[in-house]
Amino acid sequence: MITQKTIQLTACAVVAAITSTSTVMAQDVFGADGFDNRPFSVSMEVRQGYDTNTRTTADGNKQESAFTTGSLTLGTVLGARRTRLSADLTGGLRYNWDGDQDDDYNIRLALSLTHNVNRRLSLALTTYTTYQIEPDFYDSLTLSRRSGHYFYSNSSLRATYQWTNKFSTITSYSLAAVMYEDSAVGAIEDRLENIFSQEFRYLILPTTVLVGEYRFAMVRYDVNDRDSDSHFFLAGVDHNFTPRLRASLRGGVEIRDYDSGAETSPYGEGTLTYNYGKGSSLRWINRYGYEQSDLRGNSATNLTFRSGLYAKQRLTARIFADLGIYYQNTKLEGRENGDVTDDVIGANAGLSYEINRRFSVNAGYNFTTISSDDAVREYDRHMVYAGFQASF
Repeated sequence: MITQKTIQLTACAVVAAITSTSTVMAQDVFGADGFDNRPFSVSMEVRQGYDTNTRTTADGNKQESAFTTGSLTLGTVLGARRTRLSADLTGGLRYNWDGDQDDDYNIRLALSLTHNVNRRLSLALTTYTTYQIEPDFYDSLTLSRRSGHYFYSNSSLRATYQWTNKFSTITSYSLAAVMYEDSAVGAIEDRLENIFSQEFRYLILPTTVLVGEYRFAMVRYDVNDRDSDSHFFLAGVDHNFTPRLRASLRGGVEIRDYDSGAETSPYGEGTLTYNYGKGSSLRWINRYGYEQSDLRGNSATNLTFRSGLYAKQRLTARIFADLGIYYQNTKLEGRENGDVTDDVIGANAGLSYEINRRFSVNAGYNFTTISSDDAVREYDRHMVYAGFQASF
């Protein structure tokens, strides 16, 4: 059931995104730099599949079911000489043919806006807002199992200024929110995260940039006694090995302050991107550091390592394949029943065939397994599906 709190948060996120977009775009929409095209798109997708663990529960409570999903996406890409906007709004529904699960409906807004104020200053706004029930393993803000519908939003505003030919700065602010419909889960998870960042960049080679960065993060919970302030001191490098292969690395320390004391941990993140052909790419993402614990109380900690490898391959002019492999190791400390370590492995593979410019068919397989020192937290899940997509 959608509560008033969720409706208000969703409305605020959408209004903020639209307001920010309208403000930055105004001079291009009505000025001399007017948009040269206004392409809009509509796509519809239907899938039929089978899920071996619809509830994401341990072996004794597993429930299997065939399912049908449908989604509709409205998208746009607008571009002018100084401004570019891309946005997608998606709504979907999943129906499980067996069992007594709640309705699985979802809505998602993804928006990206860039604006070059002048040759030195550029602004960027990104917003991702979703209301769904499925867990998201690729985001540190949500739980790794189905725990009822939840609202999640992450928006960031970034300003890049080129002071000299070699020296530049990036100043950014991001706001993330997570709210669960289930009040018991929300008492542990509901929170806001504010992150301020100042990055200093120096070009030492035509292909290499040295980076120094300071971040300040404020986490405020609705109920859970787990508020914290964090200071990040990071150094790193951005390097282009070739025009198609590039890497970004950051490493340093995080000092996290709670009312009950302070904790210090190494922090690191890295991304390797390789665009090796038209329609073919490879991306490897890694992260290590503190995350928000899914335990209650001011003594709970969560130290996590994440690694994900994602590939897209154009096999022929009409056939495309994608593959993803994901690993997560989480150490939860401060539990009343003892510390616990979770290991998550996820994989997905898909294949699509373009019948023509508007219609395509696809098939895929998803796998998830969680092993833990606490048997209640364990589960495995297999999903297979086939479907079609129409775009206009």
